[in-house]
Amino acid sequence: MPKMEIPPFRCLTVCLLVLLVAGCETPQQKSAVSQQESASPPQQLSAAAAAANLAEAALQGIQANRRKAAASYAEAARLAASVDSALARQYREKQAKALSDLGYRNFDPKASGEAIELYRQLVSEIDRKSDVDAWAESQYNLGKALKREGDHLPYTAQREAGMVAAYREAVTAFREALKEFTRERVPLDWAKTQRALGSVLWELGLGTRDSGTAWLLESAEAYREVLKVYTRESAPTKWAEVQSDLGLVLRVLGEREPGTARLLEAVAAYHEALKVRTRESDPHAWANMQDSLGFALLSLGEREPGTARLIEAIAAYREALKERTREREVSRRKSAAQDWAMTQYKLGIALESLGTRERGTARLIEAVAAYHAAQEVDGGFKMKIEEKLGRIQALIEERSRSKK
Repeated sequence: MPKMEIPPFRCLTVCLLVLLVAGCETPQQKSAVSQQESASPPQQLSAAAAAANLAEAALQGIQANRRKAAASYAEAARLAASVDSALARQYREKQAKALSDLGYRNFDPKASGEAIELYRQLVSEIDRKSDVDAWAESQYNLGKALKREGDHLPYTAQREAGMVAAYREAVTAFREALKEFTRERVPLDWAKTQRALGSVLWELGLGTRDSGTAWLLESAEAYREVLKVYTRESAPTKWAEVQSDLGLVLRVLGEREPGTARLLEAVAAYHEALKVRTRESDPHAWANMQDSLGFALLSLGEREPGTARLIEAIAAYREALKERTREREVSRRKSAAQDWAMTQYKLGIALESLGTRERGTARLIEAVAAYHAAQEVDGGFKMKIEEKLGRIQALIEERSRSKK
């Protein structure tokens, strides 16, 4: 069999790839890199592709090494820069994504900061007039990275100021993207950006000391815009998710505003979402939705006279508990057990509110049972529940005496 000859530039590519895997800067590596820099354009692109392949390999599996992937993408971009600037930009975008994912998943503020700075550079370098889509996509990616940074800022005295700054810049980036991602030209890109805008406006409205409604009103408007593209017929899953997001914003708006109009809208949004998120298709999501519906109905019931809304809230919470069983949630993870306890706690509130409006003690006794169940799983409710139990017990005793 004749001996296979490997072209010299392939040898260099393999050499560079092996040295990159080793992750160390040796004289051999410097020599290989130097040869690549003076190589022909095809050789440079081949070396860039090898570095990019190494990055892809680093991202595989549960133990993905995003820092290593980012470094390899940076190397790929450097090697491609003088030959194919568009390809080099793609590698840098992948580098930024790897850094953003690292920052978000590992709570690594350094990586988040690097990603944001890289996205800012990409936005400034792209000629908006000649490549509107690339410019808008970079603005969108910058907005996502900024929101992630705001979500994961450490709990210090400066956290709120930093969070607001990151979220505000994210809003600006998303709105810039929407100047080119128009509904008429690219409806799906427009919808994804409107949805991201709605999410960061929600965070601004909820996660700061500002108890007003301006940010939340803008968030609700953004989500309503999304529903013009994500319809139940064309994108049922996304449509249901956005209906759920809208319901959440409307509920909080309803709690901050007088009257019941927003709360009624929230209930309607959750009912719409439940037409798609059925128990059969997605039991976990269905249970979450029932819990959210129960919360909106409870808020509504506490403002309206009568008992109808409170009865509906109780029914929604009990539906949620058909999937959020104590055994299943406790065995899954701590946060799931806390979700079960929180549903029991809110069920207790609804039963207590109903029990105070109805005669007799049956609802009050059910409320006591729900509170005890929540307390057994999550001790964080202890002080709140003990106060409530004392009040309920006094009312039960009073009503029992009046019967005699």
